[in-house]
Amino acid sequence: MTTAINRQLFIHQDLVDDASSFLSLVDSSTQASFDNHVTNNVERVGGFDSVGLRAMEWAPRIDTSDVQNFTNQMRLQDGMDDFGVWDHMNSDIPLIESKVSYPVSLATPLDNNRTALGLNLYSEQTRRSGIESAIVISEVLSTEIINLVQSDSDTPAYLLLKNTTTKAGQSGVVLGVFEINSVIESALSEVSGLRLAFHLSDNESHSFLYGNGDYESSSGTLLTDRIVEVFGHEWHVSFSGHPAKYASDQAQLASLVAGVFVTVLSASLVFVLVSNRREKELAIRQKTSDLVSTLNDLEVQRSLTEHVLESTNEGSLLVDSDRNVVWANPALGKMFDIDHRGWSGKPSKLLAETAKPRITNAEEFSEEIEKAYESESYYELDKEVEVGTSGGMILSRSTVPVKDSNGIYLGRLWTYRDRTAAVQAERARTNFLSIASHELRTPLTSMRGSLALLTDGFVDPVSEKGSDLIEVAARNTNRLIGLVNDLLDYERIESGRMPMAFDWVDMSIVFKDAREQVQDLADFKQISIQLFGSARVYCDRIRITQVLVNLLSNSVKFTPDDGAISVAVQHISGCTEISVTDEGLGIKSAHLDEVFSPFFQIDSTSTRTVGGTGLGLAISRAIVEAHEGRIWVDETYTNGSKFTISIPDSDKTRVEDESPLYFFEGNGIAA
Repeated sequence: MTTAINRQLFIHQDLVDDASSFLSLVDSSTQASFDNHVTNNVERVGGFDSVGLRAMEWAPRIDTSDVQNFTNQMRLQDGMDDFGVWDHMNSDIPLIESKVSYPVSLATPLDNNRTALGLNLYSEQTRRSGIESAIVISEVLSTEIINLVQSDSDTPAYLLLKNTTTKAGQSGVVLGVFEINSVIESALSEVSGLRLAFHLSDNESHSFLYGNGDYESSSGTLLTDRIVEVFGHEWHVSFSGHPAKYASDQAQLASLVAGVFVTVLSASLVFVLVSNRREKELAIRQKTSDLVSTLNDLEVQRSLTEHVLESTNEGSLLVDSDRNVVWANPALGKMFDIDHRGWSGKPSKLLAETAKPRITNAEEFSEEIEKAYESESYYELDKEVEVGTSGGMILSRSTVPVKDSNGIYLGRLWTYRDRTAAVQAERARTNFLSIASHELRTPLTSMRGSLALLTDGFVDPVSEKGSDLIEVAARNTNRLIGLVNDLLDYERIESGRMPMAFDWVDMSIVFKDAREQVQDLADFKQISIQLFGSARVYCDRIRITQVLVNLLSNSVKFTPDDGAISVAVQHISGCTEISVTDEGLGIKSAHLDEVFSPFFQIDSTSTRTVGGTGLGLAISRAIVEAHEGRIWVDETYTNGSKFTISIPDSDKTRVEDESPLYFFEGNGIAA
């Protein structure tokens, strides 16, 4: 008998499962298509009466605020003019007090179940508990025994529910309504040889549970009433049989069989209900455990994501759909010199206004923002942001909308990238091409002209004019060699391959060597060069001489005729400082940070007049830093320019306490 009961329950479960699958796979379901599909499946397993299916229903989840709209849409369908959502007679949560409802909108067979259409399943406790459990568990679940709303009599039944989402995305439950009688009839079919009729009811409430058509209470039949206790609950069973079927000595056998049957039947029903509840509880525990595990995984992912965003060098700003700040990372705060913390929930516009004073091109910063917000995809703003803090930065901006899985707009992520190095590299490349082309073309043109006059015989090579042309060619050859040497030195610096040879060096000798290399131009412009003080320094003589040559060369180029240049050597706070001061054009404060950049030249007109690669100061800084020293421009000096080199002392560096005053003018030296 237990096998028969379980077989019937499995059929019920398969019918509900199939109806759920149908709704989740078809584009849209009408009453006719739903009815046709369910009916075909039921007929394959014996028909509605055989399996005890009273109704197969679909109840979508509807927000209470949308019930009227849902009702209006249902009334547009054929035969649904009087459709309305209503509460169960035993309602404990009326529709007006609930946030959601589950009104029956499809029912099969429709003719026998019209009274169930519109019933809010969520309004009655047993059905509501089944729905809430079904939401947690994706499998088919059973409810406690209920009474049918489709019947005038108290017909006992139980429900099977499955949480379902249609192909169109509508969530709800598929509900199978099955009469208890069908389960009991299946058990009766297993009892062979005894034709028994039963009437089964609760002994305490006397509520009817089952009765078959063969039962008769009239005289002339073998009638027995019994009280059977199963799992602490009493059931009243009356059974009968025709005397022609049973001999008097079989009456006791019939009574025994009936008692055993009721016991097994009740035990089976209780076993099924208890098993279902136990499985439900176990499933809920498993789902809860899975949910906790998922939440833990999400927390790990959230923490990892935050850590990545906190650690990235790109500035990130997340705003919600109302343009309020959700999150800003430390890189963004560093870029705009503001505290990135404490902005959550505040308008992003306020954050932008706070950052504006640090932005050089504030108007350009703001003008593209509205256009970016209108974009529905990734958008890169044309205008870069120039920030005056943190040493000066150039930032690119991009933004992308943030949407959920349903495409609903949640906010926008802004990203700021530091392009300072890339922009400076591009400027350096442009300057190099401009400078190199000029520095190559000018001497080559002069050399070509001089050599052409000599080779074509227009000028005698041994004449005074020929000697001058040869000298011009030689001077320009040296100029080209200097350009090549600068480029080679810069390449060595960039690759970290500039060798150093340290030794004790007297700075007066370094000065003399450097002075000789700028002698011709200084004499031509009648510029005097003086040395004040001296010291012995542990350094690379050739490289420090190269630094001093670069500084003196620049001073001579930019100092007017008949001007003066001074070189002072002194010992200050454990360092030897060498300062070169001139009476030239000076350096504007805006260029103080750039003057040591590769290929940088202060003024295009003057530099084109005096020439140069723009690499001298960049190479000089690299050489000085290789000595663990510093080189800088004195921004307070206004009568020209003043460059200072500082080289830290070693244990063998000493300053001459009474250094002689050296004065170079022309080819002479005086002390």
